[in-house]
Amino acid sequence: MTLLLILIALLCLGVPVAWALGLASFLYMAWNGIPFTSLVTQTSSSLTNSILIAVPLYILAGEIMNNGGVTRRIIAFCSAIVGRIRGSLAQVNILASIVFSGMSGSAYADAAGLGTVLIKAMREQGYKPEYAAAVTAASSTIGPIIPPSIAMIVYGSLTGTSIGGLFLGGVVPGLLMGGAMMALAAWLAYRHKHPRQEAMSWGERGRAILDAVPSLLMPLIVIGGILSGVFTPTEAAAVAVIYASILAVVYHGGFDGGQFLSAIKATIRRSAGVMLVISFAAIFGWLAIRERIPFQIAAMIMEISDDPLVFLLLVNLLLLVLGMFLETIAVLLLVVPILFPMLGTFGISPVHFGVVVCLNLMIGLVTPPLGICLYIVSNIARVPLMAVVVAVLPFMVPLIAVLLLVTVFPAVVTFLPALVGFR
Repeated sequence: MTLLLILIALLCLGVPVAWALGLASFLYMAWNGIPFTSLVTQTSSSLTNSILIAVPLYILAGEIMNNGGVTRRIIAFCSAIVGRIRGSLAQVNILASIVFSGMSGSAYADAAGLGTVLIKAMREQGYKPEYAAAVTAASSTIGPIIPPSIAMIVYGSLTGTSIGGLFLGGVVPGLLMGGAMMALAAWLAYRHKHPRQEAMSWGERGRAILDAVPSLLMPLIVIGGILSGVFTPTEAAAVAVIYASILAVVYHGGFDGGQFLSAIKATIRRSAGVMLVISFAAIFGWLAIRERIPFQIAAMIMEISDDPLVFLLLVNLLLLVLGMFLETIAVLLLVVPILFPMLGTFGISPVHFGVVVCLNLMIGLVTPPLGICLYIVSNIARVPLMAVVVAVLPFMVPLIAVLLLVTVFPAVVTFLPALVGFR
């Protein structure tokens, strides 16, 4: 456990996660006389997995859609569907996140892209700005659960689990998250008498729906292509970028070279941070297995109970706490290599476990003190962070409820992948 103690000490000292992983590994290797060639070998080999190419590609696709008019058309489509009910803009916000999640794979992209448009619109219609921000942050957690998902791609690359199986496993939980939040928003709208949108004519609804059809085809192309074997998950990410670019430049227009350069720069910054954490986490995971940390933790858990449900509930507790303090990819790379070897002992499906892990970490995105999505929407809405934290608390109830449902009933995740032959 020496390796873990070093890491915890560095994190408590405020060392960034990526550097804490690398420095803990370096110090442990120096102390135990492990050749530093292993450091070079493990960090470099961790980045050779072709699946990881999908990460910057999906980030780029999300940036292009946010800057190229796709987001606005998705919002208009959702308004045409639910625009006349009380509190309709909150419902549009959640429904737009469900639709947009099938394109970007990133909660950050959803929070920033949809929030820029919808928070302003909700404020103008009389919603409290902190509530508008809270709805946006909470609904953005759907993004990495409904496929495609950057978090699931990273999990799959770490464990060798089928990306297609993970993608299909996230569909039902993601829809349950959206449905539960829409039900809560409807109740809050009734209780607080939230406003209705002006009625759209049938002609306006028809135009909004038709205008969004090309954008709505992207999830079908990406997921359909993967499941049919036309292209791999990595190739699907490249297809998403090409399709998003065609929509932004040709179909919608108004997407110029400056906006494309801005999207490239944002993608480079975010991708570089992810890859740095991945490389350092690889050597840390290798050392953790070498020190038999997973087996020691498994033995400790087995002393408590050999029930798979108890194991998963303990994992939920661990991940919810870690998600409060660490970024999603960092937690994945820190925890999955340690916990994944235990699944065989408890007879847990890797697909089920992957969706449970990702759902936990999405809740972490709206949980202080880190809660990155809270910071994003707080900045957009220009309201104090604590006001957003208070406003988002009711939305934790449906999120936790869905997490428990998915944990207790694995078939919620596994039945859809099983239908097409994934395990």
